[in-house]
Amino acid sequence: CVLRLLQVVRTIKSYIIGQHCIAAPFICRSERTSSHSSAMMLKVTLACVALAPTTAAFQPALTRRIATKTPTPPAFSASATRRRPCLAVSAGGASPGGRLAALLRTLRSVGTISGLFFAAGLAEIGGGWLVWKAVREGAPRWWAAAGALVLAAYGFIPCLQPIDDFGRLYAAYGGIFIGMSFAWARVVDGMALDRGDVIGSAVALIGVAIVLLWPRGSS
Repeated sequence: CVLRLLQVVRTIKSYIIGQHCIAAPFICRSERTSSHSSAMMLKVTLACVALAPTTAAFQPALTRRIATKTPTPPAFSASATRRRPCLAVSAGGASPGGRLAALLRTLRSVGTISGLFFAAGLAEIGGGWLVWKAVREGAPRWWAAAGALVLAAYGFIPCLQPIDDFGRLYAAYGGIFIGMSFAWARVVDGMALDRGDVIGSAVALIGVAIVLLWPRGSS
C-alpha cells in the first residue's frame, strides 16, 4: 500500500511539473523549487493520512505491551515455613531402614562435631597451658615455643567442622571450652572445683545444646 501511495504521489508531482513547464517554459528556478516543495508537502500529507488508520489499529497492541503486569504473590506453603535444627534427624522415608539410615547419619555428624570440638579444646587449652608454665611458673622456654605451635595448629581444627556459620560454631565451642577448662584444671593441676564451677559448666553445656539443636530455617 505504501509503495502504491508513493507511485501515485510521484505521478501527481510529474503532472504538476509538466503542466508548469508546458504553460510557462520560461519559468525560473525559484518557481521550480516552489513546485517541488508543494509536491513534497502533498506527499507527506497523503502519507500521514494513509498511515493514520494503521497506527490506530496497532494502538491497543502497543498499550498491552507497555502495560506492566503486577506479579501475583506466591501461594502460602506450610513447607516453606517449616524449620529444622542444625542436627535434625530426617524421616528418611516411611520404611524403618530409611529412618535407621537417617539416624546413623545424624549420629555420625554428632560424633564428628563432638570429636573436633574435643580436639580443638585440647589444642587450645594444652597450648595455652604450655605457654603459661613457661612464662608464669619458670618452665623451660621451649615449652612456650611448643605451646605456640600447638595454638597455631588449633586455629585450623575448627575449619574441619561441618557447621558453616563461623560465629555460631565458635559460640558453641565456647561452651565446650568452659567445661574442658574446668576438667583440665581438675585432672592436670588438681584444682578443687566448687559448686559455682560445676553449675557454670552445666549452664554452658546447656547453652551449647540450645545453639546446636534450635530449629532454624533451611536458608
